[in-house]
Amino acid sequence: MKSIPFDEAKSICEKYQKDQCIMLTWDSKSEETWVTTYGVGDVNSKQACNAGIILKDFLRLNRENDEIPSRFEKWEIESVDRYWYYSSRYAKTYIETTFWYEPHTLKRKETQRVEPNFFGEQRQLPDWAKSITEYRRSLDYDNR
Repeated sequence: MKSIPFDEAKSICEKYQKDQCIMLTWDSKSEETWVTTYGVGDVNSKQACNAGIILKDFLRLNRENDEIPSRFEKWEIESVDRYWYYSSRYAKTYIETTFWYEPHTLKRKETQRVEPNFFGEQRQLPDWAKSITEYRRSLDYDNR
């Protein structure tokens, strides 16, 4: 099934000179309901997006396809995993993995910083790596 593109909601706003467009569509073949929103400017975009989310929640629709404009995404840190391991006989590797989530859509992502370090170069480590104290023998999370 094809969803209605964002540009269609934008063209309706431009054609009829409206600040917001919230479209609710249903397809009987796939039995899926879609909500497409558009708002002119930041304030109207946020209001239209939030209205679409409220509409989906009220109708108890699936929110796995929620997409909010990237400029309104608020990624928050869920957890941080820091450790080091011996990457060779004379080197350690420091790893920091940050797990993020977006509270509106519940999307998740992770970012990772890796810093290899040879013995004798401890002073050259960045501050985030100097604070790591957890040692792992194996890179398997369950087998520490």
